[in-house]
Amino acid sequence: MRMNRVVGRFAPSPSGRMHMGNLWSCLLAWLSARSAGGGMVLRLEDLDPDRCRQAYCDQVMRDLEWLGLDWDGAPVYQSWRTEQYRQAFQKLEQQGVIYPCFCTRAERLADAAAVQGREAAYLMIQENGGTLQSIAKGLETVRRMLEKLKDTPRAPMGFQDLVVGAECGGSDFTSGLAGNVAVGKFFDLLEETGGTPVFEEIVEAVGLKKLLLERAADERARKELAWTYEKALEYCRSVRQYSVSPGNFAGGLTTIEEKSMGAFAKSGTKPIKGVLKVAMAPPEKGLWLLDSTPDPHFMQFGITNPNDNEGLMALISCGCHLALLVTGRGNVTGSAVAPVVKVTGNHETYRKLEGDMDFDAGLVLEGMSTLEETAAQLGRYIGKVCGGHRTKGEVLGHKEFCIPYKYQDREAAFRRCGA
Repeated sequence: MRMNRVVGRFAPSPSGRMHMGNLWSCLLAWLSARSAGGGMVLRLEDLDPDRCRQAYCDQVMRDLEWLGLDWDGAPVYQSWRTEQYRQAFQKLEQQGVIYPCFCTRAERLADAAAVQGREAAYLMIQENGGTLQSIAKGLETVRRMLEKLKDTPRAPMGFQDLVVGAECGGSDFTSGLAGNVAVGKFFDLLEETGGTPVFEEIVEAVGLKKLLLERAADERARKELAWTYEKALEYCRSVRQYSVSPGNFAGGLTTIEEKSMGAFAKSGTKPIKGVLKVAMAPPEKGLWLLDSTPDPHFMQFGITNPNDNEGLMALISCGCHLALLVTGRGNVTGSAVAPVVKVTGNHETYRKLEGDMDFDAGLVLEGMSTLEETAAQLGRYIGKVCGGHRTKGEVLGHKEFCIPYKYQDREAAFRRCGA
């Protein structure tokens, strides 16, 4: 039986001089291949045109020759092989076996933002000389950006221009009777005015597939909602956890279906235009559902809503100018990026946490306000916040922040459901 010939490989990135770790790796590969009577390939990873130089490639080869480490044939330059990789990539794409990688370098993100005329900067502790130097540079960068912000022209806006997000955090029995219902009423008013409401938490729609699909604006939206619902249900099964907690039970809720009915109420009654993914802006005005659960992936990485900050950031990443956080038991979180208006349907919670709660929808259950009046009052308060009035969280300095780690691919996901 003929055995394949052993081939060793050394593949340095010619972005500077080699260090001892590079040489040690090359020596091990060379010894392993040559001791087995095999070949040795030198492949130069010169795919970064901003950092790689021919002079560094030449230096690599001189250093290896000086050490007595040889290779077979001419060195292989990766930059010469792009057409071969393009053809291989095209073949894999046709087979449907590729997936995106969202890893990138901070400087490239900053450069991409600058090309679009946006203020951008990045910090790398290794490049800046350590912690204190990085903090100093960060503070100076923020001061510079704040100065430029003063010159930003202002433009008049109305409710028809607003994108408002909503999610729950610390629900109790009042959330589905007053808090979420008041937000749903406001969302109806916002949609009628020409604005764009966005509601989240598909994992809190378990048991409501029929109601969800009945609200679809068209057939495409119905397919997106159906696929998203089934995906969320399977996700909950796979992690063996549904979006209901001991705190919900202590607050008077008994099942995930009961919680779902209350959570879904914050969407109001208008037709749902379709499904958004995290960081995807609504393509048109109207009511949208934000799906923050991971899409299917063979590596099964990423979790959804590990905390309320993740959900708020997911909404804000879609372009929401502010977010409504509906809580029955109480929640004190805020955001470093956009105002968070905390709405409670529990008058007792508002009384105890008045320094943190922004709006008391519990007056509906106390018989002191109708649902319509409460929704209108909430709209006026939101108007004040958009005009510069600081929320309780902003006054207290709540600037929590969380970037979700998950896999989502809108095009691949909705191709599967035929939308």
